[in-house]
Amino acid sequence: MIHKQRGTVIVSVLLLFAIAAYLAAEITYRQKIDIRRTGTILAQDQAYEYLVGAEELAKLVLKEDLKGDIKKSEIIDTLIKKKDEWSSKMEAPVSGGSIAGHVKDLQGRFNINWLLQSGAISKQHQQRLVNLFSGQKIPKDGTAKELVDRIVDWLDSDDQPTLHDGIEDQGYLVKQTPYRTGNRILVELSELLMVEGVTAEDLEHMSQFLAVLPPESTLNINTVLPEVIDLYDCLEDIARIKAEQKTGIVNFADYVNKKTDQTCNNVDLNSGLFSANSQYFLLESEATINGRTIRMNSVIYRPEAATPDKISVKVMYRKQLDPFSRV
Repeated sequence: MIHKQRGTVIVSVLLLFAIAAYLAAEITYRQKIDIRRTGTILAQDQAYEYLVGAEELAKLVLKEDLKGDIKKSEIIDTLIKKKDEWSSKMEAPVSGGSIAGHVKDLQGRFNINWLLQSGAISKQHQQRLVNLFSGQKIPKDGTAKELVDRIVDWLDSDDQPTLHDGIEDQGYLVKQTPYRTGNRILVELSELLMVEGVTAEDLEHMSQFLAVLPPESTLNINTVLPEVIDLYDCLEDIARIKAEQKTGIVNFADYVNKKTDQTCNNVDLNSGLFSANSQYFLLESEATINGRTIRMNSVIYRPEAATPDKISVKVMYRKQLDPFSRV
């Protein structure tokens, strides 16, 4: 009996040692995971604060730019780095990594909310959006007209589908997760993913040419994208505009043909569509800290001011991005 009891004690001791070794290994493993998780959270928080700091720097640069324009009595915004420093890319090393940012002019893009003017759909802007999508081969599947008709139905307040391609509430309420159309202007570009036929790939592509701004916003002729300026056949010399963007167009009246025919009567100077300066900007920023990267888009609003001491620059919207997306 004594020998049997000794054998039982040895087995029990070995079992206890095995359990203790397992627990020690488990505690060490979990400790490493917790340390890594905490490090990741701290790095992401630090990166986020750097991006908020980048917003403050962008606001300062935009404010100083407008101050200089007011003093010179020449309020224009261009992509000429010597005239407008805000358009320069920024990249700098910081503790534990790096930060980069680039301010872009949203008023050089096609504002999708132009489709809705005083509660009614603008047929001219609707056709221009069709032309833009057709030129960029958007969507990947389907036709540009079909997609624009569905976007129009998403914005307008009625419940009647646009011709044969449009979709109103009845088309979305039958989905597995039902929802209704927006029936208002867009607030954020990613809302278009709710529109039938818009894919993430399409949205990624169109985000380079589209902006979501108030319907009364203007198109800055100094910063307008080539793909967008080509949509306006009422401009006298599009090639000349593209060339003189390199020096900056102050008085754009000379570049607009004041026709009053059916095609151009709503895009002449009296429409207020064109301008030489901007109020809405996009800051695309990225911070990498300890190998962890955060990307963010920030919409910055800088209203016009009569004097340098009345300039107010605000961040209207910010969004952290998916690592593989720009929207």
